[in-house]
Amino acid sequence: MSKTIIYYFSGTGNSRFVAERLKDRITGAIIKPIVENARKSTIENAQKSTIDNATKSIGFTFPCHFGDMPYIVKDFIGQLEIPADTYIFAVVTRGGGKGDTLLNLQEVLSKKGCRLHYGVSMRMQMTYLPAFYYNMMFLHGRSGSRNTQKVNDKIERISLYVKEKREFIEWRNPIEAKFEKVLNHRLLNFDLRGLDSEFSAGENCSGCGICADICPVKSSTLSDGKPVWQHNCTHFMGRINYCSREAIEYGGRTAGKRRYHHPQVTVKMMKEQ
Repeated sequence: MSKTIIYYFSGTGNSRFVAERLKDRITGAIIKPIVENARKSTIENAQKSTIDNATKSIGFTFPCHFGDMPYIVKDFIGQLEIPADTYIFAVVTRGGGKGDTLLNLQEVLSKKGCRLHYGVSMRMQMTYLPAFYYNMMFLHGRSGSRNTQKVNDKIERISLYVKEKREFIEWRNPIEAKFEKVLNHRLLNFDLRGLDSEFSAGENCSGCGICADICPVKSSTLSDGKPVWQHNCTHFMGRINYCSREAIEYGGRTAGKRRYHHPQVTVKMMKEQ
C-alpha cells in the first residue's frame, strides 16, 4: 500500500492536473478518483471505504463549487474511514474565490475524529461558463506561460511542504467572504442536482457521447444520438468544455463564451473518473 494517497475530483481537468503533478513529486504517492471509489464503496454492500494503516498521508484535490466542496466530494469524505493519526492535506482549485471550502472540509473531518493539517487553494483557469462574470475572469486567469509557471511553482512548494508534513490552512479574509456571498447567494446551500434541466444540445451535436462518457456521476445518457440529463448533476462543466463542436449550452448563459479544459488532461483521462 502506498504511503500517500491523493483522491481527486475534476470537472475540466484542473484538479486532475494538480493531483498528477503532486503524485510525480511525492515519492510513492498514488492518485485515485473520488467518484470511482465512492461508487465501489456503494456497490460493495454499501461498505465504507477504508484507509489502510500503512497509508501515512492522504490528500484531496477538487474544485471549489459555489464556495464549498462539490457534494460528491463531501459525501465521499464523510464515509471514508481514516485512522486518527493520518496526515491530511487538501488543494482546492478555483477560478474565483475559495469560499468556506477549507473550513467546511475541516468540519467534515473533525466529525470523524481527524483534522486537516495542510490546506491551500490554487487559482487556475475559470471554467464556470454560466457565471455572468465568466469572460472577465477568463481573461484575468488566461492560460499562458506566466500563469503555467506560477501553477507549477506552487505545486512544487505544496509537494515540499506535504513531504515535510507542515501544518498550515489558508483561511479567507472577511472582505472576500462578503463579496462571494453576494455573488453566490442564490446557490449557496442549494442542491444543484435538479439544475441540469437547463442543459441542451444544439443541432451541431454529432452524438459522439463524450458528454455522457466523461460525466463523473453519469448524469447524462444518449437517446437517439442526443444527450438526455438524469437530474443527478454536480453542475459539471466538463460536458460543455470538452465538447469538440461546442454543441452543449446552459440556458442562454454560455452561448458565444470561450470553452476551456486543461490542455494536458485528455478525454481519455476524464473517462477514468
